[in-house]
Amino acid sequence: MTKRYSGEEIAARPTIRLKGGSALVQRLVRAEDDPGNEQVRNWLCAIDDERLLSFGLAPDDIALLRARRS
Repeated sequence: MTKRYSGEEIAARPTIRLKGGSALVQRLVRAEDDPGNEQVRNWLCAIDDERLLSFGLAPDDIALLRARRS
């Protein structure tokens, strides 16, 4: 349990380390039911690999994005 500012206790969310290294990719893949994140994932998947690599994503990140899309 962790404490919030108001003193309420909330359950700590377990941290699951996916294979990709990018924190952005981790958050996008973890938030499966969020329409906004789904839109960002779809936008990123539509970009070619060379461009995604120039954005700083690793090949593992790109593969994770594309695998979770389906």
